[in-house]
Amino acid sequence: MGLAMTALILVQAFWLKNAWLVKEKQFDQLISWSMIDIERQIERHEATDLILRENERQARDTSIFNLTVPGTISGSANTSGNQKSNKNAKIDPDKKKQMGTGSRTGVNLLTG
Repeated sequence: MGLAMTALILVQAFWLKNAWLVKEKQFDQLISWSMIDIERQIERHEATDLILRENERQARDTSIFNLTVPGTISGSANTSGNQKSNKNAKIDPDKKKQMGTGSRTGVNLLTG
């Protein structure tokens, strides 16, 4: 009877050891998968940041070349700038409405 009990204890110890090893491998595999997932998320985040920074840089570089030239309004030629100034110039109300309040010169002048 003592020999049977010893055999049962050894079998249980063997099964416990195997169960422990299986759980340890599962834990290691779970950690590996989690680390891979985190690595992918970080790479995706860094790639997104890189793309955003590159787009901002390109937008900044493009805006440098879109500077307005003095005598122009929003990048288009000011037709009144090519005409000789006249002390008796009149303001065209339609042109004033079209240009709005944000224009550099204020209004277009009509000679006449």
